[in-house]
This record gives sequence, C-alpha cells and structure tokens, in this order.
Amino acid sequence: DDLMLKELEEKRDDLISQMENTLARAKDENRKLTDDETSFFNASKTEVENIINKINEEKKEFVEMREFKNLTPEDVEVKQFANTIRGIVNSDAPTTKSTAGAVIPTKVWGEIIDEVVALSPVFERALKIYEKGNITLPAYDSSNSTIAMSFVTEGSATTDGTSVALKSVQLSSYLARILCRVSISLINATDYDIVGFVVDKMAEEIAIFLNQKLILGNASSPSIEGLTGIPSGQTVTAVANNTINADDLIKAQELVPDIYKQNSIWIMHPTTRTAIRTLKDGQNNYLLERDFTARWGYRLLGNEVYCDANCQQLGTANNIPVIYGDLSGLAVHLAEEPNIRRLEERFAEEHQIGLLGFVEFDAKVCNAQKLARIKLGSATV
Repeated sequence: DDLMLKELEEKRDDLISQMENTLARAKDENRKLTDDETSFFNASKTEVENIINKINEEKKEFVEMREFKNLTPEDVEVKQFANTIRGIVNSDAPTTKSTAGAVIPTKVWGEIIDEVVALSPVFERALKIYEKGNITLPAYDSSNSTIAMSFVTEGSATTDGTSVALKSVQLSSYLARILCRVSISLINATDYDIVGFVVDKMAEEIAIFLNQKLILGNASSPSIEGLTGIPSGQTVTAVANNTINADDLIKAQELVPDIYKQNSIWIMHPTTRTAIRTLKDGQNNYLLERDFTARWGYRLLGNEVYCDANCQQLGTANNIPVIYGDLSGLAVHLAEEPNIRRLEERFAEEHQIGLLGFVEFDAKVCNAQKLARIKLGSATV
C-alpha cells in the first residue's frame, strides 16, 4: 500500500544519504575508505538494491490491483485461471496453492465449449442439457400411441379413444478426465495467451473424446449409448457386409420425416464416402455431389456429408457405417461443473506441467424419429 511504499522509499533515501556522506567525508580528508566504512558502504549498497526491487514489486502489484478493480467479474475469473496455470499466488486475483484450479471459470468453459462445437458437429447439433445429477426426459413413443380424428355428427358423443404414450429417457452422469501438458517455457512467456492455448488444446481433446462416444457409445462400464441407441425401427439392413447401394441410402433417408430433413446430415467414415462416390441414380447421376458451398465439401441426396474416423467401416457384418438425421434427436447431458488441477511434479523432468480436468456427461437418443442408420448384412458381394 501507499504507507509501505513511503517507508521503503524513506529507508532507501536514508541509506543513500549515509553512503554519500561516507564518500564525501573520505574525500574531504583526502583518504581511502577504512575497512569499516567499506563494509558499511557495500552492505548499504546491497540493501538499497533489495529495497529498490521491493519497491518495484510493490508498484507492479499496485498497478495490477488497480487494473483488477476495473475488470469485470468474468475477466477476474479468467485472470485467476491464468494465475492457476502459471502457479502465481498474488492478491490482485486471489489464488492460493491449496485452492488453485478448483473450477474452470464459466467464461473459459464457454470458450472451450465453443471450440468443441466448431470441432465436433455431432456435439454441436445434439440437444445439450446442463443439469447436475441424473435427469429424466419425457419422450413421445410413436409406436405405442394412437391419436384418432374423424367426422362427427353435431351433438354426438365421442366414441374414438385417443392414447398418447410417453416413455422416459434416463440420462446419468459419467466422469471423464482430460490431461493437457503445457511447456513451462510457454507458461513463463508472460505475454503469451496461456488461457487461449489451454482452451484450444482442451477443446481438441474433448472434441475427439466426445465424438467417439457420441457416435460409437461406450459398451463397457460406464455404459454410454450415444447414437448406437437408434432403434431397429429406424434401421435399414443392407444385403452385403462390404457394400451399400443407392436403395439403402434412399430408404434410410426416408425413415426420417421430411420436417427433420432440412437439418439432417450424413455421418460416415472417409472410406465409406469413397465407396459411395461411385453410386449413381436411375438417370446415371452420381448420388454424392461435390459442393464447395457445403460445410464439409459434399452433399448426398441433398444433405451434407460429415466424415469421422470414429465411424465403423464397410467389411464387417452388423457394422453401422452410415448414420443419417437431425442430431437434435441425441441428448447430451453435461452434469458436473468442469474443473481443472495443476500437476507440478508429474512432468517436471520434461519441463512441463500437467493440467488435469474432469467433465461429467452422458448421451442417449431422445427422439428416434429424427435419426436413421444403415446396418451391414452378412453376405459378401
């Protein structure tokens, strides 16, 4: 504070004055400094240098505190997060070694999610639910519902019954871990946007992991359904295990009502897209069109095609090489507030630190009529 700075400056000036008097006295007497005077001068010089460094630190902290007071609450959180990564403990954005890194700030997590959305169209288009704990979603069961409408005579009673069936979709919360390793040299570069770097790297890891689980699910514990939950009623079974024909694609697309086709996309492995590129319709036109206006460069039967290496490939019976539909039919539950910890010792010999993060989520099909898939048969052609 101002009082401490004033005391330090007064002490510095007093020592400098004593040093100057010592030199002046020896000069007036036309002699060299005595041993005692030399010891005093050197000790005072060292102390002055230490005081000057302390004054500079105090002034720097004062400037940071003044800047801190002008920050928005969101910017304060980001600054605290950056301090956590750098291992800084200071008063302008309170961070202590015992509590550093408890929670990723909302603003930073929002940026990570934005990055994940940009990297993962499956997560981007899914129905995202941010709630703590397990949740239950009501869903319309079209296969067990009847809603009848008919002509009636005025004054007559209603004889046609109506039955609307609802089923529930249970979404749990499973803990997943992210480990991001960061160079200490990068951290020490104070002008480098360390938060932006971490956002990019964590988002990349989350996107890769989520894409895999949303497409393939997780058969072992924990059991995450993802798009494997598309029911048999929304499945077209191909004759062969090594090829898909035009009819299979058309049938899969027709399983999704027209109202949902506008926002639908195709999802497949790059090798499956390569195989589909040779398919033609009855007028000898290729089904898969190169379209530079499309987000991923191709359209199939009017909808964009997204290739993902996580998708199953042709060649194995019962594989699901193609998924089609409006991905808002998939619900993704994000339960736990994301958090991160700084690991200082684990990668110390590699001149790195680890940033260990946790995310809690689950994913299930919540509206099956928006989605369809093609399943490979057992024959080989």
